[in-house]
Amino acid sequence: MNEIEEFERAVDLLAGKRSYVSTELINKLIAVFRDNELVKEKAAEDVISFSDREIEVLGLVCKGLSTKEIADKLFISSRTVEKHRANLMTKTDAKNIIEVIIYAVKHKLIDL
Repeated sequence: MNEIEEFERAVDLLAGKRSYVSTELINKLIAVFRDNELVKEKAAEDVISFSDREIEVLGLVCKGLSTKEIADKLFISSRTVEKHRANLMTKTDAKNIIEVIIYAVKHKLIDL
């Protein structure tokens, strides 16, 4: 549709008290929607996969439990808890457990 036809269409619609949205605007909205979907897909790919046990350990760390307290609560050794914490830090490329907690909060992995 050329510009004159677009203008005539707009006048006809508006004269009939109907809404008008330009083809150009519709195309831009479609492009924005497509881009938004790509961003969502990329974000979903960026979410790291954690084991159920790692999430469980993370939740207890967030509640302030020590390694020993977590081990006792989960019936595992302190060394196993330390390994889960190390895995969490490796997977999130964190320098410390606080950065892991921040990652978890940002990605809604835990409820505080």
